[in-house]
Amino acid sequence: MTSTPERVREPADDLHAADVAWDLEPLVDGAGPAGVDALLDDAERRAATIQATRGRIAELDAAGLAALMQELAQITELIGRAGSYAGLQFALDTTNPEYGALMARTEERVTAISNELLFIELEWAELPDEA
Repeated sequence: MTSTPERVREPADDLHAADVAWDLEPLVDGAGPAGVDALLDDAERRAATIQATRGRIAELDAAGLAALMQELAQITELIGRAGSYAGLQFALDTTNPEYGALMARTEERVTAISNELLFIELEWAELPDEA
């Protein structure tokens, strides 16, 4: 019975967490930090459009409610991608002031967008159960 010798591991084979980097660019369509701003700009435009439903959530029919929910899903996806990119860049190097500034700016803008849309949850909560 013969055995196959084990392969000797070379130092280059020993990868550590520091040797691995995430490719975050797909989150921002390859545009880097400017892509974060573009995503948030789009989310802000969409949130501004939704303002037309303020005070009218109870009046929406099924199609109107579905359209509103789809638009909210788009906004959530945009701010999620922007926030993930900024947060993960910062996690890669917490000493980089540009990453810290990007994360802070992103959090500020996401909070502002979320505040603009808060009326939806409040109006939804006020609806009678039968509606």
